Amino acid sequence: SCYSADVRLDGLSPEQLTRVRVKLRPGEEALANASSMLHLYVHAPLGYRWEFEASRWAASVAGIDDDSAKLGISSLGPTSLPDGTCLPGRRNIVCIQIARNIQAAETFELIADIRLPAQNSNAPQGTEGLPSPPAWHIEIGRAASQSDGVMALGDRWMACEAIFREPNRIQRIYRASAEPSNAVVGADNDVTLSFALVTEVPTGGALVVIAPYGAFMFSEPCQVTEPLGKATASGLALPETAGAVCQSSISKPNVAAVVLQRGSLSANIYSFTLLGLRNMRTVDAGDVGSQWLAYTVAAGATAVADANSTGITYLDSPIGFTAFSVLDAMSDAFIDTELLNPIATRFTKRRSAQNEVVICFQQLVATPAGQTLTVQVPQGFKMPWRGSDNCLVPDVAIGVPPVELADPFGLGEFPDAAKFTTLPAGTQVSCSVSPDGGSVYLTLSTGLAEISRYYVFRMVVQNADRSPQQNAWRLQIGQQASRLIEGFEMQAFKQLQLVAAVTGAAQLVGEAPPNLVQVTFQPSMPVPAGGSLQLIPPQGFQLVKTVPRTSRGVLVKAKARCVGKNMFLGVDYSFEQCEAACTQRSGCEFFRVGIGDRSGECFEELGEEEGAELCQEFVPDASFSVYRVTPTGNCYRFQLVEQGAGQRGDVDCSLVDVASASDLESGATSGFLTVATFRLSVSSAPLEVDKLYTATIAVVNPSRAPEQNLWGFQSYSTAVASAKALLDDGAADGFELVPGLARLELLALPEKSNYK
Repeated sequence: SCYSADVRLDGLSPEQLTRVRVKLRPGEEALANASSMLHLYVHAPLGYRWEFEASRWAASVAGIDDDSAKLGISSLGPTSLPDGTCLPGRRNIVCIQIARNIQAAETFELIADIRLPAQNSNAPQGTEGLPSPPAWHIEIGRAASQSDGVMALGDRWMACEAIFREPNRIQRIYRASAEPSNAVVGADNDVTLSFALVTEVPTGGALVVIAPYGAFMFSEPCQVTEPLGKATASGLALPETAGAVCQSSISKPNVAAVVLQRGSLSANIYSFTLLGLRNMRTVDAGDVGSQWLAYTVAAGATAVADANSTGITYLDSPIGFTAFSVLDAMSDAFIDTELLNPIATRFTKRRSAQNEVVICFQQLVATPAGQTLTVQVPQGFKMPWRGSDNCLVPDVAIGVPPVELADPFGLGEFPDAAKFTTLPAGTQVSCSVSPDGGSVYLTLSTGLAEISRYYVFRMVVQNADRSPQQNAWRLQIGQQASRLIEGFEMQAFKQLQLVAAVTGAAQLVGEAPPNLVQVTFQPSMPVPAGGSLQLIPPQGFQLVKTVPRTSRGVLVKAKARCVGKNMFLGVDYSFEQCEAACTQRSGCEFFRVGIGDRSGECFEELGEEEGAELCQEFVPDASFSVYRVTPTGNCYRFQLVEQGAGQRGDVDCSLVDVASASDLESGATSGFLTVATFRLSVSSAPLEVDKLYTATIAVVNPSRAPEQNLWGFQSYSTAVASAKALLDDGAADGFELVPGLARLELLALPEKSNYK
């Protein structure tokens, strides 16, 4: 092996001619003789091409004592092929002939021109990763290489892989993709884009996206947001610290630039969504003219510009990529939840449940036989069956056919034969699922000629375990596709997230301190007065039930008393005793405490009449001050807060043992769970679907992480949980437990030892 070898390039712009410097220190001695010169081969990565001109290359040797022994171009040169290489068709291999001895301490240096490839060609570092730096190899031997570029093992004297000094990747975006939310003509389309950036984009720089001209038009101004839908797995979201904003221009409506106002982007894979792209006409993604372009530029460059504009200096040069087709819109399509027989069709809105969905669609044009009907489902939905050549027979895993054609509504007949029809008699269906599970492919043996009525079929799915962020379905068959189909409202919260104040695990010895767990949620169905919420912790967490509700008196008005009646509670009371006397009385909200010559007197304020609001008006009285009982324990053991309105005082919380959700549905009794139940009073305002709420409960952490770290959370229309009363059913990811401190003690230093 060589003692050392490295390669440096002056530039990395794709397809450009750049200077390359190769240094080699053999570390061993080799003798040449008159009959056989030594051959040195430098293997550049595939796609690189050596180019030689007499005035543009040099080879030299340094590191030996005898200056006369240093070799220049006259005695160290490329072989006779015009391009400087020695093997026809292998432009990535340069061949040097050495007619002298090689000494161990000397260093060879080759400076020449090389043409870079259009793109990084090496395998990425891991699935969907950035490209690995390409490898350079050097060989020295006593005979020329064979035709395949490999020197015979017996002739090889030395070989090594040269270190490719950074920067060492071709400066072109490595990979790009685009995922539409709505791919029909005339629709607004939220496009989620994913890019693998090879070069860092500095603050003020931009990533520019160019859609096919005349086919798409960005809104002005355009909007960029975090990646939506399934594409979140395609890369990192743009960091908030980058301050990304979208810029577009009326003069160039097919160009959008995501500009970094506050931070930079390192080389990595990123995803983001551009909102409101308008599909202007049909597009065949397979056409060369339908490719999209993307590139990055530095700060100060013209961001919203054509890729061919002069004066643009690229960071990562433009990449063309295939995006998606835009099709004609079907006349109509929808998911039926009203006409079907829910018992016969087994339709359910329960989260994670096996479900059968009735899909209706009306074609714009007829479809020939052998076409595939694609059904794209919202994120989180799954197919519990396996692909098959015949999906009209029961699947082993689910016990029913994945697709039902004969009686899709489960009614035995069609509700309106003039409006709906089955797929043609004798239709055979083969089915498969995309690798990501987001698309179902149903290949139909017959053509679909009907365009005046809706075709109807039923398909088995497994519902998502939470409400999809984008609750829309899509159909595609032949050269037509549906507009976004509104999904059914699942019995799952629109938003559901859990955070904890303490993430430390409990110690094996002694009791852990209580922890506050907050569940933030947005209902998909309103919770009425008299309804309830249930929080089910994972195994090992203990809900706190021994923390008493406490309260304190907060000053309302000094030197005054409330207008209306009062009740004497005691005399010679301290403030704390008067406060306690009020809190122990049911319904006591305001009390007054004597001061001065009336010190020690304690009264409950009752107001002018029963049911009226208390202490709305005051009478000046220098002998008293009025206080209001304010709960503090509520904020510790439990509370329910409505966004923008504060704590809900009409909610109570208790711990109850209930049957599991699966038992509620099946009627079985396999055991009970201890849950926290938040109950709305019968006079409460409902929990509304357009508001966020935060439920807080005190728990004790377990000593180790549970096997299933999911917190169940449900809402019911009644105070008693039942399958019939279930409104929303959700599961929130738990927090990661970390080892807790075995001991923590705080000591007060003597006054003289305090730090100043």
